[in-house]
Amino acid sequence: MLLRLDELNALQTDIRRYAGDASKVKELLLDWLILAFADGMADVASQLGGSVDFDVDRMEEVIYADVAGETFDERVDEWLYLEDYDAIIRLAENERERVYNTSAFETATKLGATSKTWHTMGDDRVRDSHFYLDGVTKPLGEEYSTILGNSGLYPGGFNAAADDIGCRCWLTYSIDSARESTQI
Repeated sequence: MLLRLDELNALQTDIRRYAGDASKVKELLLDWLILAFADGMADVASQLGGSVDFDVDRMEEVIYADVAGETFDERVDEWLYLEDYDAIIRLAENERERVYNTSAFETATKLGATSKTWHTMGDDRVRDSHFYLDGVTKPLGEEYSTILGNSGLYPGGFNAAADDIGCRCWLTYSIDSARESTQI
């Protein structure tokens, strides 16, 4: 499952335990996001029956990417300053979605995937702008567009809060068998 609930519960407990120790909270969040990057790689590699090398530099780029004009440290520092640990936990969930799906997409690309299929949780919490994407298959490089006018290659990749924050969607990937059989 995309969101490791047992690990999220442990993260919540640890964040509250280390409230007031900004460096420790950041360390916990960084560990959480490193795991998300690794999970994205491992899940897609398993799905497609391949493997890719873990790229530490790329992982750091993805984790520390500017999002809506803010760095990782700025996103975390804002909530640490306000001592809003619930917001830090929500940030951790959203960052995990972004990092996981970025890693998964890049792994699928490296392994030669040719198409992707969007999946929602299928419950009453699925946002209207993602509901109609459920089950839609597209070529790997083609963006999904929402009714809000946002486009992205994968969930968490719209760079728009209305489509990214709280998203629980994911993609599955496939390799076109005709293309696969012609590769050497």
